Amino acid sequence: MATALDHTEERAWRAMVTLTTRLPGVLDGLRQREFGVTHFEYRVLALLSEECDHRMRMTELAGAANASTSRLSHAGALSVPSGVENRSIVAVVAG
Repeated sequence: MATALDHTEERAWRAMVTLTTRLPGVLDGLRQREFGVTHFEYRVLALLSEECDHRMRMTELAGAANASTSRLSHAGALSVPSGVENRSIVAVVAG
């Protein structure tokens, strides 16, 4: 059975919740101002840039980015033609 948090644990828990709630918006704002992309799009591009040929299969990229292939496509950084199975798509950093 769970026990209640003591005062120190409660303060730490509240600080962690505040951080995890506010951080995504702060990171999005920074990336938008610096690079014109969301933090998620920046993360996807960073993952691709770390690959030697700047390519990853969509399913692998989705796993590394902790997202679905649908979210990758919806993010705007990548697009999947209709009728094409996501597992067969390879994402590439253009440049």
